[in-house]
Amino acid sequence: MQRIEISNNSKIPNFIGSWMLEDKSMCDEIVNFFEKNPADQGVGAIGGGVDESRKKTTDISIKPKQLEQEKYKVFNTYIKNVVNCFNDYKEQWPFLNKLKDMEIGIFNLQKYAPGGHFNAVHTERSSQA
Repeated sequence: MQRIEISNNSKIPNFIGSWMLEDKSMCDEIVNFFEKNPADQGVGAIGGGVDESRKKTTDISIKPKQLEQEKYKVFNTYIKNVVNCFNDYKEQWPFLNKLKDMEIGIFNLQKYAPGGHFNAVHTERSSQA
């Protein structure tokens, strides 16, 4: 994993983090997982249900318990990479060490076809703050 420095021409701290992962083949594996599992795909939904004016995607929802299955092994590799990036991010911003322990909840693998979008203001896992 290599941290990518994002230039910031202002005096205001830039909290955006970016990393280049060493195993780029993992991305192909995730795309292949999506394409090989059409029965698991569904119309993307938001908290209030399906609203294609706000979110137009095709999703596969993945539950933490599924990560124990061989079929989902690529996501364990992905999560390990995300944890490494997060730990590096916490070194840059030590106040984050005050966050409660992170848990992997249900997450979506999303595909955006041409014209697809997520145009609503939102945050991911906002309950962690």
